[in-house]
Amino acid sequence: MCIVVTCDCFTGVFAGFAVFATIGFLAKALNESINTYANAAGPGLAFITYPEAVSNMPASPFFSIIFFAMLLALGLGSQVNELFCLIFNSNSDLSFLVCVD
Repeated sequence: MCIVVTCDCFTGVFAGFAVFATIGFLAKALNESINTYANAAGPGLAFITYPEAVSNMPASPFFSIIFFAMLLALGLGSQVNELFCLIFNSNSDLSFLVCVD
């Protein structure tokens, strides 16, 4: 359990560094204020900032496909989890032990 929590924390910190480094790079490269990109919070970062950054990378079509495939996989994984909870709750007397959402 401790390994999962540690990996989750490090992943969050790494993602934060990646996001803010990308925002700083775009602001510097386009001679704009950081506030222009920082105002895009939440999903805006995924659909505004990262496509702009990926388009500046070599082999950008490849990385774009991988990025949006990752978003699709995350969305489908979330839906499978919700479906599992729904099915388990409807078929079990012990449903309160598993799904607390």
